[in-house]
Amino acid sequence: MEDILERTNLKQTIILESMTLPERIELYKQDVNFFVQNEDRSAEAIAQWKHCLGLQLEDALDVRLQDLGICEEDLQCVLGDFSEQVSAYMTTPLWWEICDQVHTSLEGFVEGELPSATFLSSKDEDSIPYEHVFVTWVDVATERLRKEVPNIESIIGDLTLRKEQRGLLENLCTLSRSTEVNYQLAMVQLATATGTLMGHSQVEWSAADSN
Repeated sequence: MEDILERTNLKQTIILESMTLPERIELYKQDVNFFVQNEDRSAEAIAQWKHCLGLQLEDALDVRLQDLGICEEDLQCVLGDFSEQVSAYMTTPLWWEICDQVHTSLEGFVEGELPSATFLSSKDEDSIPYEHVFVTWVDVATERLRKEVPNIESIIGDLTLRKEQRGLLENLCTLSRSTEVNYQLAMVQLATATGTLMGHSQVEWSAADSN
C-alpha cells in the first residue's frame, strides 16, 4: 500500500508541476480551492515573467492577464501550491505514458552498475556530460519507434539510428543542464548506481504510478 501511495504522489507531483500558466489558470477557474497561496513562490515567478517581458518589477501585468482572464491578485494562488483537493480532478496527459515506460525500465537496473548502451560515447568520441542519466529515455524512445516501424534498422541503417539516438541523448542532457526542470525519473538511474549525481549525496524518489 505504501508503495502505491508513493507512486501516486510522484505522478501527481510531476504532472501538476509541469502544467503551463494557461493550464493552471483553467484549473483555477474550475475551483479556486485547487490552489494554496504561496507568496514567495508566486513573487519569484512573477519577477521572472516580468523580466522575460522586459518589464520592471513595479510594472503591471494587466494587459497580459486580461488576455488570460484573471487579475494580478489571482497570481498568488495560480502560481502558488496545489491543494490536496486537486488530485481527484487531475487528468493524465498523453506524455505520461512515456514517463511510465521509463520508470518500468528503471526497475530492472542493478544498484552499483552504470547502464550500458550502444549509443553511449565510445573512447573515440567526445562524451556527453551526464549521458548515462538519460539512457533509459533513449531506450524507450527507440522501443516506441520500433513499434511504429519494426524494420527501422533496415530502412535507415544502424549507423543512422545510432546518430539519431545520440542526438536525442545530447538534447536531453542539454535541456537538463540549461533549464530548471524536475527530472527525478532520469536522475534515479545514475543516482542508484553511484550514490551521487550532480552534487546530490542522496536522491530520494518514488516510483511512478503505472496506471
